Amino acid sequence: MSAEITVKKDKAKRALLNELREKRKALITQVREHEKKRDELKAARNELNQKVRELFDAARVEKEARDAINKDVQLNKELRKMSQEDADKVYKQLEELRSEIRGIHGGERNLRRIAEKIKEIEFKIETDARLTKDKEDELIEELRSLHEKFASLEVASEKQAEIRAINEKWKAHRDNARMHHKKVKELAEQSQAHHDKMLEYINEARKLRSEADERHSEVNEISAKIKEIRQQINAVSKDADAVRKELGEETMMERQKRRKEAEIQAKKETQETTAMLKKKMDAGDRLDFEELKILLEQGEVFKDS
Repeated sequence: MSAEITVKKDKAKRALLNELREKRKALITQVREHEKKRDELKAARNELNQKVRELFDAARVEKEARDAINKDVQLNKELRKMSQEDADKVYKQLEELRSEIRGIHGGERNLRRIAEKIKEIEFKIETDARLTKDKEDELIEELRSLHEKFASLEVASEKQAEIRAINEKWKAHRDNARMHHKKVKELAEQSQAHHDKMLEYINEARKLRSEADERHSEVNEISAKIKEIRQQINAVSKDADAVRKELGEETMMERQKRRKEAEIQAKKETQETTAMLKKKMDAGDRLDFEELKILLEQGEVFKDS
């Protein structure tokens, strides 16, 4: 093979080596760009997951508040029911008393009419969920007026004090029932507000979790791409090493290995030479200057025997 052909082949190999180096450099740049993008996506994913945890915590707080209020709702419903039952018992006493004074100045007819009207309005307030606040206030005002009429109604003098006392008890029970009913409505509104807020937090958390899952999927895709590029880098590096070996070039690792081997070999040779010269000196043979210098450097001349 002529020298000219050899030079051309070496030139081609060096061009290939440069091409492989540039390709490896470009691949490393791609890896760094992908890693930067992956790290940004990881940070975004982690931030979204943190917000999701915070939203679910907030939803839990709203749920606990709602559940606590619902217990109060149930309690006030029970108290309202008890007050209604007590009012019905007192109303029954009024009915019995009216039967005793029936026919006296028409009092019992008025009492019955007013009492039935009161009971009708009270029932409407307690059961009609479509009542507006204005309408409910209007009915309550009418009740107040009816109670005043009922209290002032002229009945037989011997029953008037008893009727008035029973009427006050009836009003007290009905007022108590209305108070608990009002409390039930207020608490129900509060409970609903907490429930709505809880659902708002949960829906927002699910939305953000979906976004976090998308970021996580993108992170996995980029990580797979980075792994693929690193495999390409390894392949290119392997090809470049092969070309360098053909050109007689050594990698840094190869140079370090060769240097280490040379040091080991030199040390071995020095030890062998030192042992031989020491043996010569111990035998009383004359050493020249260089031989004596070697023993001095190895600390063998003045070493205790």
